[in-house]
Amino acid sequence: MTLDADPEVSPSYVEIWATNYERLAGPLDGVIEQLDRVLGSRRTVEKELLTVIGQRLEGEIDTDTWQVIYEQVAAFGIDETKVSGLLAWVVTNGTPVITELEGSVSARVSGFLRLLLAEHKPELMNAFRSWREDPDDWSGVYREVLVDLISQVYKIEVRIDKVNGEQLFLAGPARSLLNLAWRILDTLRLTGSPDAFEGADIAGFRRELVTTLEFFQPSSPEADDGPSGLVADAEGPAS
Repeated sequence: MTLDADPEVSPSYVEIWATNYERLAGPLDGVIEQLDRVLGSRRTVEKELLTVIGQRLEGEIDTDTWQVIYEQVAAFGIDETKVSGLLAWVVTNGTPVITELEGSVSARVSGFLRLLLAEHKPELMNAFRSWREDPDDWSGVYREVLVDLISQVYKIEVRIDKVNGEQLFLAGPARSLLNLAWRILDTLRLTGSPDAFEGADIAGFRRELVTTLEFFQPSSPEADDGPSGLVADAEGPAS
């Protein structure tokens, strides 16, 4: 019997990059002109570009895939750094930004970008994410809670997908994973300072910690083997 099975998506640089690049959209004019010139140089260029990108995405996507793609596109005569920014901006924001560009770019540029997204957007997103993020970061967590209806023993299974394509598996009785969880918490403190973590991550962790402590709150004071006031401590001082 499965009680829970849902994926979580890791915090990603994708949204941050999209926002920052939009503020730096000035260089888009130059690289779009270069792309337009390349596409207009001969009728087969659009197909050649899509083929080059598609061939690279057919293999395993890793932390080097994105760089290889923008270097190959740049080889057609486009500024390497700027074309990486253009591709990232379009891939992370999707067709709405192409619609915005259509009033100021040629039909062949907007048409190429639309074809690029139609054929390769999911793979390009994975390639860009892998390039921007730490390869040891996790990209997804898949969880299942199983219960033996006869023995009433709970078993938890967790699969962790890493950005570099590796997968980690954890499985065991609920009690075993609970013990593992508090050992991980103890390990986090070995960093010596909360400055090792992002503020948003800390805020999310504190919220989840409060919910978890409430979940484990004993039904009666006599059943509590630990110190009192844990939930209040996790929430922080009252304002």
